[in-house]
Amino acid sequence: MPDLVRTPWRFDEGCVAAAIAGGIGALGFGDGKVALIPFADPRMAATRQVAAHRGSVLALADLPDGRIVSGGDDGRVVAISPSDGTVVEVLAQRGRQFDTIAVTHQGWIALGFGKEVRVLAGDGRLLATLGPHDSTVAALHVRGRWLAAAHYNGVTLWDLEALEAPPRRLSWKGSHLAVAISPDASVLCTATQDGEVHAWRLTAEGEMRMSGYGVKVRDLSWSPDGLWLAAAGVPLLHAWPFDGPGPEGRAPLDLFDGGEVGVSRVAFHPFLPLLAGGYADGRLVLADLAAKSVRGGELRVSKREITCLLWSRDGQHLIAGAADGKALTQTLPLPVGLTR
Repeated sequence: MPDLVRTPWRFDEGCVAAAIAGGIGALGFGDGKVALIPFADPRMAATRQVAAHRGSVLALADLPDGRIVSGGDDGRVVAISPSDGTVVEVLAQRGRQFDTIAVTHQGWIALGFGKEVRVLAGDGRLLATLGPHDSTVAALHVRGRWLAAAHYNGVTLWDLEALEAPPRRLSWKGSHLAVAISPDASVLCTATQDGEVHAWRLTAEGEMRMSGYGVKVRDLSWSPDGLWLAAAGVPLLHAWPFDGPGPEGRAPLDLFDGGEVGVSRVAFHPFLPLLAGGYADGRLVLADLAAKSVRGGELRVSKREITCLLWSRDGQHLIAGAADGKALTQTLPLPVGLTR
């Protein structure tokens, strides 16, 4: 497989969010700007930066129509056209800050506002208000028809094809910081403040706990075949096996030891057995699960925490951003027949 083509970037503000739409990567910053980086021309000395918010960017996501949706602590949600940087306001809620965004396959935008989740059409029309939940919604995740809202003491699972229907509630004590549903929607996992990964089987009864982290688990990512779950927090870049019973009672697959520094972000490739891991000291590694090894050794993006890590949907591009504004884009040329 061809080697990654890497291009470093430096920005004035720390990276807080990332998205990729087509051949353009987007990084959001604490000053409200969004940088648009064209992967087709990595030699560009500068990128287009658009002023999206009066205050920090909080979240970015890509829409099915090719635009990038951005939410900020000014209470505004905007849609950005990557081709020309045009910014269109979708929603303005002055004085009301939200913390998380998820986009559905229909192009709907789900926003966590306190204990509620608001579902908007792409033009900003309110389609539904979900909740209130037991506490502030900390994370959202969409998989097919399901919208998962993580909060204190569990997760609430909403059916996007029947928003008026009562939700399914999955309870477990403590703060749930991140949520991820497996590709076949059979398992839902959360990262907890209490240093464990909690899992529910959605198609059958049963819960599982992967504990022993000693620190809060910060990020989750599923492999494209649903056989592995990566979790960030400890120095070991690892993945839990979901290829049979368990993974409770089984050991994770350890791929790279970061020493005394924990993993801050994880991102599986969309269809290859490759796992990207970003560390709190700015290192980036790419692990091959099939070979059980790291490709190309460790790479230094920054001396600060990797705060954003994301693959493009076609698997050809990876973007990593750090807390000091340094970033890296990587292009992985794929053989004909592997691109999607």
